[in-house]
Amino acid sequence: MLQRREDQRKPAARIAGAVLLALSAVAAAENAAPISETHYAAARELLATMNVAETLRVTSEMAADTMIRQNPVLAPYRDVILEWQASFLNWETLEASYVNLYAEAFSEQELREMTRFYRTPVGRKSLTKLPELMNKAAAIGESYARDNLPALQMMIEERA
Repeated sequence: MLQRREDQRKPAARIAGAVLLALSAVAAAENAAPISETHYAAARELLATMNVAETLRVTSEMAADTMIRQNPVLAPYRDVILEWQASFLNWETLEASYVNLYAEAFSEQELREMTRFYRTPVGRKSLTKLPELMNKAAAIGESYARDNLPALQMMIEERA
């Protein structure tokens, strides 16, 4: 009987330990050195070099078209979707969040190195080709998923 109670406490103790570990990681992240203005400036410079504002606009149009392709009933509302995206998912709204995201993910030096790369001919080419390649790669994945949907349905039916 005593052994059984101890066995029941072990998972609870493990969970409590995991929670404490996670909380200490969050606290450590919150206590990390604040990001300097020059670090933020490096992130802004990178995003400007990458032309993220324009990429965001083009990506929004592609997302609207994908949404309509997946749900053709939305086709007459394409202009409404684009207007909504322009109002709420625009660069002015998202810039500060993007700058924070990049500043937290990369050191100031890394941001500067990336900026240098994107200013080279190969870097510029990658900026123009990568969104197109990612869109095509997503379409490939979507096609493979669609082609193999019967297998997923069968696997779900077997489990149910």
